[in-house]
Amino acid sequence: MIQDQTLAVQILDTMDLMTEALVELSRELSAGNTTAAFDLSCGLREMAARVCNLAPGLCAEEPELDLDKTSVSVYESIKALSCLSSDPAPTLHKIEFEALPLLLNMKLRFYFFACVYPDPERMEQYYREEMPELSKNWYLEEAAQTGKYKYDVSVLILAYNHLDYTRRCVESFLQTVPPDLNYELILVNHGSSDGTKEYFEKIGPHKQLNIAVNGGGTPALYRILEGEYYIGISNDVVLLENSIANLLRCIRSDPKIAYAVPSTPNISNLQAPAVSYQTDVQMHEFARQNNRYDPFRHEQRARLCNPIAAYRSHVLCNEFCFSGRIYPKKGSSFPDDRISCLSRRAGYRCVLVKDAYCHHFGSVTLKSEIQKQGEIQHYQSGRQEFHKQFGIDPWGTGFCFDPALIQALDLSLPIEGHTEILGLNCGLFSNPLKIREERKERLHETPAVLCGATDNPAYLPDLRGLCDTVQETPSLEALASFLAGRKFHYIVWEDPFAAPPDQVLALLLEHLASGGTLALCPQGIPEAVLKFYPDMQEIPAAKGGKPWRILTR
Repeated sequence: MIQDQTLAVQILDTMDLMTEALVELSRELSAGNTTAAFDLSCGLREMAARVCNLAPGLCAEEPELDLDKTSVSVYESIKALSCLSSDPAPTLHKIEFEALPLLLNMKLRFYFFACVYPDPERMEQYYREEMPELSKNWYLEEAAQTGKYKYDVSVLILAYNHLDYTRRCVESFLQTVPPDLNYELILVNHGSSDGTKEYFEKIGPHKQLNIAVNGGGTPALYRILEGEYYIGISNDVVLLENSIANLLRCIRSDPKIAYAVPSTPNISNLQAPAVSYQTDVQMHEFARQNNRYDPFRHEQRARLCNPIAAYRSHVLCNEFCFSGRIYPKKGSSFPDDRISCLSRRAGYRCVLVKDAYCHHFGSVTLKSEIQKQGEIQHYQSGRQEFHKQFGIDPWGTGFCFDPALIQALDLSLPIEGHTEILGLNCGLFSNPLKIREERKERLHETPAVLCGATDNPAYLPDLRGLCDTVQETPSLEALASFLAGRKFHYIVWEDPFAAPPDQVLALLLEHLASGGTLALCPQGIPEAVLKFYPDMQEIPAAKGGKPWRILTR
């Protein structure tokens, strides 16, 4: 928040005047009034230049404003308007889908960091009352109300330099997009200096968003989407046969899927398939075999990493208000965790689409930018900011499944009726969830019933979006009440529970079905207790993982 609030209000008023002027400019151009349009464009440039001149001093006081970047991006967009062209259509298009969205994004970010952050009461009011209106995509709002979207899909490719990768990405999309798909292609040049802008112009997309300065306004893209679904693609991704078709078939198959990501190499979160190829021919051959539609390979996850992803546009833009969720830069290292968290807590599913394989070269742009900032500090501060915002550690217990545990379990055992799975203090629940999804893929099993119990209330909002049944169990008595009358085929106990471990273990075994398996982490459980169960199998910890003990009845 800046000290001179009077100046902040004056700048916001100027931004409002610029918004009105852009709207009026569109009217004058549409009416063929070139003289009035020219005068308006000159006034717009003057106002934009005034904001640019104020930006350095204000950013010195509050760096998170980013006004030095956003104001230049707005100024360059306004300067590029060709108001005296004999054909006003390109200028009208540029106003609607570039200048105006960039301006609205600049105003929103300026308002938040100049007048709201870090006052807790003002922030609460912003997120509760102001954010939905300030960040809304009105195209999608109208479409959601009428049920008629202009496009089935908005496909957006974002690029910052690395033109060689960008060319390959765009060309692979054009070669693999389903021929009957009603889509719009949006190409976003994020401050490139290597000819990316000119290359995009030659492609001739439905929309082109030019952001003059890197970091100068990418959230503006959420304001221009008009498709029912949105596919966002990093420029270091190569689309392969059937990848788009299968990705869309997955997200369309269930209205509760808000966020879907294809499998790719060179990605964290254990999303990469076990494949190795040396040539493009081998790459395409693998994709041809892999990308055969199979809904049993659509795997629900607690979280996803997203070099390419599909979303329900209205959910992302207007339910989640993603462009309005403004955080300090140190929180920007966890954007995919934020989308995952928002999806879980709203009751939506995040799905890894294994039958939609794409090639990912691996953080060609992002990694180098993070390394400039200091990679360790970047992620440490990002985790802290995420925890402050959402109340959980994005890389805490259960953020990803443990492959050593999953490999040790018998997940192909035939079970009559529904498989029942219990997770006790499993954090974000990735291990119990993986058990269910593995059985679904291997056995084509009807999805199992997932029950979650925890003595940590911070996880309840997430578990409600992941489990069929969930309950806070702050004591052994509460846990016993929750488990009453139930038997489970798989039980996973991960973090220590607020009760004597011998009593917790005895209670869990009471509710283990015949032939069932109990998996637990021995941390917090005395060795003297474990010695009472000599049949427990020790599972060595995988790299970065935990040691496990497994007992099968």
